[in-house]
Amino acid sequence: MPVRIDEDWKARLRAELPERPFERQQRLMSAPYYLQYSSANILMTDQDRYMAFETERIELEKAERDSVKLREGYRIIANLIINELPRVRTQYGVQKYYPSYSDPTIPQYINRYLDVSGFEFTNTGPGIPTFKSPPPQDFVLPESSQNNSAPIPAHAFPTGMAPGAIAGLAPLITSNVLSLSGAKVVFDLMYQIGGEPLKIVNFTGMAQSTDTGQLEGWCDAAIAADPRSVEQVKTGNPKAINALKGAVMKLSAGKANPKLVDEILKKRLGV
Repeated sequence: MPVRIDEDWKARLRAELPERPFERQQRLMSAPYYLQYSSANILMTDQDRYMAFETERIELEKAERDSVKLREGYRIIANLIINELPRVRTQYGVQKYYPSYSDPTIPQYINRYLDVSGFEFTNTGPGIPTFKSPPPQDFVLPESSQNNSAPIPAHAFPTGMAPGAIAGLAPLITSNVLSLSGAKVVFDLMYQIGGEPLKIVNFTGMAQSTDTGQLEGWCDAAIAADPRSVEQVKTGNPKAINALKGAVMKLSAGKANPKLVDEILKKRLGV
């Protein structure tokens, strides 16, 4: 006898099926994400990085409501997860433990001093910082922070960082607080020792400079040191200005705002 299948039952089954790869790709390239094909293609096939993207997307949407900023944030998050996350995992090893939310931890203790001017540190290994300059007199590492090894399931934190850590970088980049090179440094520090991106930026002094006088000083120094590139720019080779931009970024330790540097150099050179 004929078999009749209820349409509602089929619809329920269809809704329970996992998203197919091509459907995911198309969704990520459409509203509200509008990711580039290359990014959507990687997130379509790499479940690990896709889960990291989803974690950060959710955190971004908790903090931001503007659709334009969200769209830019999705793009930045995807790029950081696709390009920088594999890099730090290769460079520092895959995080087996989550260092930032254990209690107590070095990052939480250091956060008391993140806004102290001139108090800088480098990192010699996951969770173990060494200080370039003497810490405040009352700074003492808690004993329990020396053995920060409480295991947390890897799936709980797909990036190896606090949920929202990467999402927290997005507005710093879009608002020109951080350059892309500075964002990579902050990304490394978040991966190694944890901490909030804005606090790390304030602590390390990596915020981009928008001080016109300071930028003009760096630009003038770069121009004076490279007359050959200056002459090439003035005689019709616009690409030669990139050498001057690079010199400015080096002089500023990556803190100069690239857009303002470009404007100042062109004004100085009359192009």
